[in-house]
Amino acid sequence: MKMLRNEWPWLVLFSLAIGVQVVGYDAFSARFGIGLATSMLPLLPGIALLWWLDRLPPLGGRVWTRSLGWGLLIVPLIASNTHLMVHVVIAGFLERNLPFSPGDSETFGGLAGSMLSAPVMEESLKAALPLWYLCRRHALSGPWPALLVGSLTALGFGCLENTTHFATESMFGPLFASRFLFPYMHVFYSLPLFLAIGYAVYLPTLSRRLALVVVGWFASLLLHGLWNWEVIFGGSDLSVVPWYPHLAVVAPFLFIATILFVFLSETRALARSDIKVPGPLNRFRGCDVNVVLENRRERFEKVFAVSPVTDEGRLGPEVHAAPSLS
Repeated sequence: MKMLRNEWPWLVLFSLAIGVQVVGYDAFSARFGIGLATSMLPLLPGIALLWWLDRLPPLGGRVWTRSLGWGLLIVPLIASNTHLMVHVVIAGFLERNLPFSPGDSETFGGLAGSMLSAPVMEESLKAALPLWYLCRRHALSGPWPALLVGSLTALGFGCLENTTHFATESMFGPLFASRFLFPYMHVFYSLPLFLAIGYAVYLPTLSRRLALVVVGWFASLLLHGLWNWEVIFGGSDLSVVPWYPHLAVVAPFLFIATILFVFLSETRALARSDIKVPGPLNRFRGCDVNVVLENRRERFEKVFAVSPVTDEGRLGPEVHAAPSLS
């Protein structure tokens, strides 16, 4: 009963999002199903790698469900409607107040959605969950949890974005080849922000943490905005970085390299504290989860002067037992 009491807001939120998407995307059609299955194929190696490495200690099935559900259901719903609203509002404003023809106003409305709304909304929403854990759940903050939760969210969002394109376009045409690895591009855009949120927990003051997160946010906006710019203006005189579209092929390798770097750095930090990280086949044995979490807490408090937290992850009196995984 306690689990259901803690999870009911997520269940309600995801259920409502599923209902809206079923209507909006015709989710029971054969083309949508084929597009979803096709979109999931390139994600299998990345998700398998995350599952194999998730033992510092394991974050748990509920965290995985929240992360994938947030990326698959909530981020696309909010982002797509925001893009549409920005498109319509800007186009209508230009047509009413400036000497723009309907075609030109629609073009500028689409540009506003792509260059302003898409980077800001998508990057902010993809980072919302790891940022929430940073603020509310101390045991689920830090470089590895932030990167894991953020990557799952970004992969889920990229999967549904691909699905909607595959369900409306020719499945095996040029679009298929160009978009196949796009979910990893969404992780690539957000890596500076995920890492900033993860390493912010090590900083001793709130102002420094916020400054690091803001810097990471602007870096992610720049990476995302450059991609949209090249998609629209690539091959023309307005192109800024003509080589940038080739990053779609490199993005999976950048994702893997970042994941392994953060995992190894966290593993070595635990090893210096005499905590042995279990192997992939005995991830639920070989280490005491509470000992690892308590060790993390002590490392944050003693080395980085982070304030003690309560079982709920809020600032408060010091507790003697490590919080259980969510």
